[in-house]
Amino acid sequence: MITKARATVTDASVAIAIAPAGDVVVLDCWALMPPDVHGVRALKVEPKRWWIIDGGAAIAAIAQRLGDDGALTPIGGGLLRARLTGPGWRAQLMIGGVFDAEDGGFGPGDCAATIIHHVPVWIDVIADAEAHVYFAASHRADIERLWRLAPAA
Repeated sequence: MITKARATVTDASVAIAIAPAGDVVVLDCWALMPPDVHGVRALKVEPKRWWIIDGGAAIAAIAQRLGDDGALTPIGGGLLRARLTGPGWRAQLMIGGVFDAEDGGFGPGDCAATIIHHVPVWIDVIADAEAHVYFAASHRADIERLWRLAPAA
């Protein structure tokens, strides 16, 4: 069963909630390092690209510090954020995935861009028992169908 903001999974060791990604801004930086983002979460998704997660009012200050060394682009409107919690999140991501999410070396603070089923995703490890998965809103039905129908481990 799929409800509006929650995917039901077959493994009780993981809970999945899917909602709009919210405030996500791409920071492309031409310099070696991005400007200081003063406590706002910066998720490195490519060598010179970071996603500023829930930056809110700090974006203007970040833009000022960035100057001509890069660009900021809001992308949150087109993304969903799946929040996987519980000890089964790694096994759940292996369903239809090509990235070894079960590797214990992939831990909090790490990010991996990969494919689940045919959907490009970014896996953001928050804690030992939590990960966020970002993907295009247009693929919600595909992700929910995959996670609903396939048993996790």
